[in-house]
Amino acid sequence: MSRVFDAQDKASPKISVSTIKGILRLHMQEKRTKMNSISCELTAELLSSFVRETINRSASYSKTERESPHEHSVVEGQNTDVCVDDLKAILPQLLCDF
Repeated sequence: MSRVFDAQDKASPKISVSTIKGILRLHMQEKRTKMNSISCELTAELLSSFVRETINRSASYSKTERESPHEHSVVEGQNTDVCVDDLKAILPQLLCDF
């Protein structure tokens, strides 16, 4: 089984080209359709940017929208819990921006 992320840069993981090829292979209507390696790399980079932006916006929303400090422990420099509601809240604007 291949890895979804490349582990070369731990601070900013990127989605691997083999994952993109696998996703495209699953969803292509015409089996003869092919993508060259540059297209796969660009698609992987775009998807990585989209995922990073989704994570950043959701975490930021989670930090600012919690009413009770006891509901989620948010301490500067520590991880923030992101729930489905946070994703739902940022999704409309995120899709408009991308």
